[in-house]
Amino acid sequence: MSRLFVAVSAHGYGHLSQIAPVINGLRRDLPGLQVVIQGDLPTEFIRSRIDGPFELLAEACDVGMVMENPLTANWQATHEAYRLFHQDSAARLKRQRALLESAAPDLLLADVPWLPLVAAKDLGIPAVGLCSLTWFDILHEGPMSTLPLEDCLRDIKQAYQQVDLFLRPAPSMPMAWLPNSHPIGPLAIRGKPHREEIIARLGLPSESRIGLLQFGGVSGTVAADALPRLDGLVWLVPEIIEAERCDFFIVPEGIAFIDLMASCDLMITKPGYNSFTEAAANGLPLLSAARNEWPESRWLVEWVAERIPFRQLTQAEWRTEPLKSAIESMLEAPRPEPTPATGVEDSLALLRPWFS
Repeated sequence: MSRLFVAVSAHGYGHLSQIAPVINGLRRDLPGLQVVIQGDLPTEFIRSRIDGPFELLAEACDVGMVMENPLTANWQATHEAYRLFHQDSAARLKRQRALLESAAPDLLLADVPWLPLVAAKDLGIPAVGLCSLTWFDILHEGPMSTLPLEDCLRDIKQAYQQVDLFLRPAPSMPMAWLPNSHPIGPLAIRGKPHREEIIARLGLPSESRIGLLQFGGVSGTVAADALPRLDGLVWLVPEIIEAERCDFFIVPEGIAFIDLMASCDLMITKPGYNSFTEAAANGLPLLSAARNEWPESRWLVEWVAERIPFRQLTQAEWRTEPLKSAIESMLEAPRPEPTPATGVEDSLALLRPWFS
């Protein structure tokens, strides 16, 4: 029976969400595929994205980023976390080898921690990286790239360079330094509209327009009270937003988030791979808050702006009048055809040989 080991970065929910369609695709192709997932993630969230059973090793295998809020990384704290992680890398690598030896997978798939890739290489286990970024790129291009992390960055870079294959789903950072990379199409899921059900459950007029406020699996949010009140427009918001407004409704239970996206007229979010590609895959207009000093943002913004109605506002512009103008332009724009999410089939064609 085939066995897949998936190592997921401990940075919000985005990395698991990005790789989940590939895991599900492999499971459809390989009935009985056993899946082991290593990552510091809630079991319920994994179940919401992964089809079928899995074994969870609930421990982080890398650092990710230290975030001040959904839009701003704490680069000083992040660099210190990487320094300490690298300082203890020998013990961590020993632990990672033990986990892989016990799991005995046919393939390690990483999105995108580097230490499991090293452990797999040491044990002769085939290893594939898959991500729109690497932690080498983020640290190397971040605003504190001059801090002394040379040894850590060297080891991270070498770990990515020695894998059997590294899949770069569109849109991704260029990674020109990575000789074993292979571009694939975007990874995303098409949702099923539940618009009539949402309107009925919330007791709204049938002609209501619905906006979705989503800032991912990092705690905190932008100032929601700056959102303008527009006739006929309501907002689906997470429970963490405490503003008392008659146009704010808590996201309905029992409807998958991707189906909420397919049911709405507009989403407000931050630059992030899954939010952007899934908006494009569902033809959903997108208003984004600029993500401060995030090296990946440029590539995401350029890609999505070519495919759906899109606007990005800086923190200085995050005020009622600029928001009102941007929201109105999004709602008035024609809905585009969904962007084909071809990355899953591209990935499966490249990964199947390891299970034959």
